[in-house]
Amino acid sequence: MAPAVAAPEQRDGTWYVYLLECRGGRIYTGITPQLAARMAAHAAGRGARFTRMHRPVQLLAARGFASRNEALREEHRIKQTSPRAKRALALQWAREAAIDRSPGTGITPPGAAATPGTGAAPTRTDRRSAG
Repeated sequence: MAPAVAAPEQRDGTWYVYLLECRGGRIYTGITPQLAARMAAHAAGRGARFTRMHRPVQLLAARGFASRNEALREEHRIKQTSPRAKRALALQWAREAAIDRSPGTGITPPGAAATPGTGAAPTRTDRRSAG
């Protein structure tokens, strides 16, 4: 199943950190300023080398950040955590964004609120550990 995100492209300077579940239960963490376009690239096999080798199954969660630097810091922090901590973080982000996690729909934010693709406003990087 290809990751699905109903989100307009970036127009406000927002950068997204996202967590993809890939085949074999692996979790890929990435950043992008254009979430929908990046999900389409991953699904089409034009994304990162990791997702070409381990095809995406679903978008677990995404969160908007006010700048590329904030998104890079959060991505780096997440990549240092265990898969279990990444899944817990994805569930936390999903709850905060009140998104639809129905099977077969991917993750589609209802109404695409203040931050496209997340249903939440951009946040500052939380320095606490995810797990």
